Amino acid sequence: MKLSIVPLLLLLMLVLSSCEKDAVEKESVNYQLFNTSNSGLPTDFVNVLAIDNSSNIWIGTFDKGVVKYDGTHWTQYNTSNSPLPNDSVSSISVDNLNRIWIGTKRGVAMLDQQTWKTYNASNSGMKGTYVVSLTADNLNRVWVSATSKEMEKSGLYLFDGINWQFFNDENSIMPHYFITTMATDRNNVVWLGLGMFQGKGGLIKVQEEEWQLYDKSNSPIKYNLVDDISFSSTNKLILTSPAAMFFSKEDNLQGYMQTFDGNSSWTDISPANPKLTLSNRITASAYDKKDNIWIATSIDQSCPACNYTLYKYNGKKWTVLSSENGNFPRTFISDIKVDDSNTVWVAAGDVGLIKITQK
Repeated sequence: MKLSIVPLLLLLMLVLSSCEKDAVEKESVNYQLFNTSNSGLPTDFVNVLAIDNSSNIWIGTFDKGVVKYDGTHWTQYNTSNSPLPNDSVSSISVDNLNRIWIGTKRGVAMLDQQTWKTYNASNSGMKGTYVVSLTADNLNRVWVSATSKEMEKSGLYLFDGINWQFFNDENSIMPHYFITTMATDRNNVVWLGLGMFQGKGGLIKVQEEEWQLYDKSNSPIKYNLVDDISFSSTNKLILTSPAAMFFSKEDNLQGYMQTFDGNSSWTDISPANPKLTLSNRITASAYDKKDNIWIATSIDQSCPACNYTLYKYNGKKWTVLSSENGNFPRTFISDIKVDDSNTVWVAAGDVGLIKITQK
């Protein structure tokens, strides 16, 4: 039986219309903005976030130390009231003992309930003290990416509570010393996201004593530049980068988003699309408890500092959040974390902390 051409065209138009509608949807969200005028935040310049085993939110600021928020009370720790080495906080990680590891411009601090320990060039094996990123693994060891004016002190430090180990391009497969981000998955695999130097970089997998480098020469990774790593409920990685063009002369880097199963399967889900008002310059990302991906990105591909937005991706369609929801802040987003209740917490650049409650 043959369909006449008119009904067939009408059917095709309906299908295409439906697909376009599903590609991007508007969604109202319940959100709350915390800033210096309505909370205990000492500054609106929020940099990084972490959630401890008691569901407290730890907020690292650009220049006012770290703040603990328990849902009611705000507690600030800075160089004036604590042993925190510096008030510029670059990274926070929580280990299985619920100890808070804090990376700063002048070393690492560890808070165990009310007890502090600090680690710097004068009292530890960590000679590079400008901390870029850190992660606590499932054995309660801490991995620290740190730099120094002396290049030979810049690289990766591993601290097991007693001893320090140092890794760089001379004693490991690291192509250079600069690690931009790191994270530990549920199988105690430590993943290192590298910056790009002279075209070299990529992603390193550290499993027990075995190291493996994924770069453009041996994998489908989009660029040798990884700026953010997060994990799904099935331990799948999502890798992203804003990839500003000045990072490399050989590529016109426009950013990307890829998923990786940790073994061999890569999927490019970079969001830029003629139907979408966002670019691939992704500044932060996270999986929520339902495996939706939350993505912060600049809107204009040609001008990454012009405007920003927040999206959610469920694997099939993109949902507009900040661009279409009233007064939702449209600002640079540096970090996203999701708690056990599936509440999304957003470090919103220069406007404070955003709490998003999903319906």
